[in-house]
Amino acid sequence: MAHGTKERINVLHIIEALPYGGAENLLLTLARNIDRDRFNLLFCCLRSGGPIADQLKEEGFKVVCLKNYRMRFFYKKVRDLIRLINEEGVDVIQTHLIEANFLGRVSAYLSNGAAVCKTEHAFLPFLFKDCRIKQKLYLAADRLLDRLSDRIIYVSESQRNIVRKGKHDPARHVVIHNAVDEKRFSDHKPVKEARGLLGFTDKDIVIGTVARPVPHKGLIYLIKAVEEAKKKHGDLKLLVIGSGPEEAGLKKASRPLGKDVLFLAHRPDVPELMKSMDIYVQPSFWETFGITIAEAMFSGLPVIATDVGGIPEVVVSGETGILVPAEDSKALTNALFKLLENPALAKSMGERGRETAVSRFTGKRYAEEMERLYISLMEKR
Repeated sequence: MAHGTKERINVLHIIEALPYGGAENLLLTLARNIDRDRFNLLFCCLRSGGPIADQLKEEGFKVVCLKNYRMRFFYKKVRDLIRLINEEGVDVIQTHLIEANFLGRVSAYLSNGAAVCKTEHAFLPFLFKDCRIKQKLYLAADRLLDRLSDRIIYVSESQRNIVRKGKHDPARHVVIHNAVDEKRFSDHKPVKEARGLLGFTDKDIVIGTVARPVPHKGLIYLIKAVEEAKKKHGDLKLLVIGSGPEEAGLKKASRPLGKDVLFLAHRPDVPELMKSMDIYVQPSFWETFGITIAEAMFSGLPVIATDVGGIPEVVVSGETGILVPAEDSKALTNALFKLLENPALAKSMGERGRETAVSRFTGKRYAEEMERLYISLMEKR
């Protein structure tokens, strides 16, 4: 179907659910910035909705949640997807995360001939590491479906190079960096009020991070680094925002910090919470992009992060932040000392980081790149 034969291009996004999360928040950012006169976005949850689904509905977008069948009845979910695709006259199908990447693309090929693209949000070789058989089966199926897909979208050059092993078709395997939802990060409480909500004083120096407590986020190294740094800077506080399976273990490991560490479950007011921080730290073992780093930069915070995955595409070490090796609490401690003992440097990095985020990682830029991709898919059909 050539572009221009319809008033609007119907784009269906398929995802497992819409809780708060990186991929899910990105869909909300896209929805808020897309040209709604030219593109009609629809959203399908394979399992359940969530707070992002509620926000999309409030802003006038259609969100469909399919009946949650047991896995052995997956064909029923495929049937329901095919019906939805045909009834809505979908032109472009975009899938996100493991289950949707599989069921969504299978359904696409059995429906009305819509263009198909997948956004790769993770490093596939790192998935299912606890079950090699499951990993091999999924990767084999994913490679087959990739060959039948019109576009594969990667969120960083690093991710594309790792997944494609340096071999890719630039026309089909494209990189579109993630984006910050400016609306969320522009309207927030003043710094003093945000700190007061959490019990921090003006004298406290708050080291913060937003990350699920899971192994690859490396939070144990941040805890060790802050514990060491407090020996010289007793006014340090640690704020960890996120919920996950390692939370109890991390709380136990942080007992030496006493009341100087605060763990919070993930919540919608992250922009306000970031305003309470003085330094943002991301100690991950790997990241495809590092959206919370871009959000911290948008908030004007100096950043310390690990030199892994797509992070060097976000942070320029020595200019907008400091990059250190992964799994190295001593390097994190030294980076903290550098910023704590050079407030002018910390301020400068925060200012440059915000300039970078505003120029490179906005929702408007992301939506424009996605619009061009959708149009190119339509023109070739």
